[in-house]
Amino acid sequence: MGDIYTDTMRRSPSRNELVEAKNENKMKILGQPEEVAKCIVSTSGENISFSTGNTIILDGVK
Repeated sequence: MGDIYTDTMRRSPSRNELVEAKNENKMKILGQPEEVAKCIVSTSGENISFSTGNTIILDGVK
């Protein structure tokens, strides 16, 4: 998974480390927790009942 910009990440890394993390993926952004949540919600429940054992990659096109 690509880097997700969480509260811990906001407090921990230096500005240079954040820029470096952004530049590690082709989209040049950090993922947001809400984006991960949307993926989890969209792949759970009755709408995806035919799918089993899949891997979903959230990596910002790393």
